[in-house]
Amino acid sequence: MSELELSNWEVKKDFISYRSVYRKAVQEWDSVSSKEERILFMKEYDDVLFIRDSIIYPRIDVVLYQSLTNRQGIYETEGIVNKIEGDYIISVEKKDVNKLMHSRDLIDGLSAGLEANVEGIRYFKFLFSNNQSISSRINAACSAEITASYFYNQSNCRDDREVYISARSFFTLTTSVFGDKRQPRVEFKVWGKLRTGTFCRWKDYETTLAYQNITFSIMAWEVLNLIPLPKLYSYSLPDYAPTNDRLDLTWNQPIGSQVINLSIVAQPFLSLHAEGSSRGVDNNWAVLDCQ
Repeated sequence: MSELELSNWEVKKDFISYRSVYRKAVQEWDSVSSKEERILFMKEYDDVLFIRDSIIYPRIDVVLYQSLTNRQGIYETEGIVNKIEGDYIISVEKKDVNKLMHSRDLIDGLSAGLEANVEGIRYFKFLFSNNQSISSRINAACSAEITASYFYNQSNCRDDREVYISARSFFTLTTSVFGDKRQPRVEFKVWGKLRTGTFCRWKDYETTLAYQNITFSIMAWEVLNLIPLPKLYSYSLPDYAPTNDRLDLTWNQPIGSQVINLSIVAQPFLSLHAEGSSRGVDNNWAVLDCQ
């Protein structure tokens, strides 16, 4: 769906997604100009985002999950309540939903190397956010998440622009009392940032975005006679340059077959090339290139 189609779908379903709340926060962030306003802003949106170097970042970064979950990062599948926390999906039966109240503490413990053993709670690491940032047009080793950018420096704070492109491998999880279904997926995302003139502060903004020359290969699974087998998948995507402004431009698709009750991890790309651009960087391109 387009941004407009997603918004109309939410209205029709009487649903407010994480995506909608975060986009509202992005719009409000531009008007925050004092320490007191920043404190109030974070009081309102601390559950949705965090601030690093005066830039806001979503707590849920995968666009697909932003659209599927509510503000708390929760979605339900067949009587199982699932919550996105960092790189993990936490799952409980619906009767145990109150156990999700302290899910961030649980994930903080996992990140610190502590083993979580809470009755009725299961957790799955669905992506690896060891984001590898590479300079544009420089080859690098591939990983499961890679980002590149192009900085358009106008030597004037207000006119500075930067475009980013990222590639990410992860899986979606559907849980029920009968088992877990995992579907490997790949997401490409292009987005732009600009500097505001008053405080020279970077922020996301709506602009015209495009991607081109995207090719990649990655291992996933093919199910034959109910047996999942590893298989190499290679893709070459058509170039895409829509004319409407947006916060981000994404391509997100399943790769290979869904697997049932098989513990899998997000696979690194084996090879990858992708280019992303925005109107603000004067037809220059951020380039991902790894192997």
